[in-house]
Amino acid sequence: MGLGLALSVIQITVRDAKHFIDVFLPLLFWFTPIVWVTSSLPEGIASIAAYNPVALYFNSFSSILQAGVIPDTRELVLCVVLGATSLVAGLAIFRRVDRAVEYL
Repeated sequence: MGLGLALSVIQITVRDAKHFIDVFLPLLFWFTPIVWVTSSLPEGIASIAAYNPVALYFNSFSSILQAGVIPDTRELVLCVVLGATSLVAGLAIFRRVDRAVEYL
C-alpha cells in the first residue's frame, strides 16, 4: 500500500513518470516468486533474489499454503516491519504533497 501511495504521488507530480511506472510494475511482477520458485534458481541468483522484499512475503505465504509450515518468527516480524515502514513512507510522501494532489 505504501508503494502504491508513493507511486501515485510520483505519477501525478512528475510528468513522464507514467511511462517508467508502466515498465517498472511488470518487471516487479516478474522478479517476484509468483512466477518462479526460489529453490529452482541457481545458487548465485538465489542469493541475490533473497534481497527482494516482495519475495519474503510470497515465500512466507507459499510455505504456509503449500507445505503447511509456519515461517520463522523472524520472517514474520520482518514482513510486518517492512509493510509498516512502506506504509509510513508512502503516507509521509502523500501527505507532503497533499495540497498539490487536491488541486489536481
